[in-house]
Amino acid sequence: MPKRTREEGKSEKVVKELPTQESLTVYCEGIPYQTTEEALMSFFSPCGKVVSIKAPRWQDSGKLRGYAHVTFESETGVAKALALNNEYLGDRFVTVSASRPIRTREPPPCTAPPGCTTLFVRNLPYEVDEAAIRPVFERFGTVASIRLPRRYDTQVSKGFCYVQYEGKSGAEGAVAASVKGLSMGGRNLQLDYDTSAGPKASFKGADGRAYSKTEGGIGGNAGGSGGGDRGSKRLKDKGKGKRVDAGVAAHND
Repeated sequence: MPKRTREEGKSEKVVKELPTQESLTVYCEGIPYQTTEEALMSFFSPCGKVVSIKAPRWQDSGKLRGYAHVTFESETGVAKALALNNEYLGDRFVTVSASRPIRTREPPPCTAPPGCTTLFVRNLPYEVDEAAIRPVFERFGTVASIRLPRRYDTQVSKGFCYVQYEGKSGAEGAVAASVKGLSMGGRNLQLDYDTSAGPKASFKGADGRAYSKTEGGIGGNAGGSGGGDRGSKRLKDKGKGKRVDAGVAAHND
């Protein structure tokens, strides 16, 4: 009987350790940042047919984040890919391991605070804008305003927003729909009621206008922007020596 090499024995051991219903996906980390999906495909292609490669990239530079999930057509491809553990890809050796099953958690129940009409929405696709968000939520009621925070340098969405309805029934309908599944761009949205005091005075919309100066910033959950101008007028009047709220007679005195 011919003597088996060490590598052949290692590959055979990996195949025997794979359960019958094991995932066809392997997790690879330690990938050089300058690597491309094409280079990953070339690295794993000798193992078998690659169905998909999911390699996240950094939002600012566009480079790979150093890890990827590679899915094969058969368990044989997975076994051969696992045998590439600690092999070099470019100038770095990579770690290849069996992908862990995705764990899903049930979202905590949302209790609507009295009179709350604003929702906090997470897990938005970064490329969306207010115009794309509005029709998703207008199915449940009239949307009064949408606040979409953006990064100061790139003006790209931060991945969350605030949706304010004209009535609480719209907010409740959207939350109920999110329990069954509400998505945008292939991402499941996570909704909760917003109980904060409203946007900061420095918050500006996509057009650069202060939120308190827009139609959506008047009244409701907008943080009481309506009293800001009156308060500043009182300070100006006080600086001129006027008696605030004393009327014209006090001014003539």
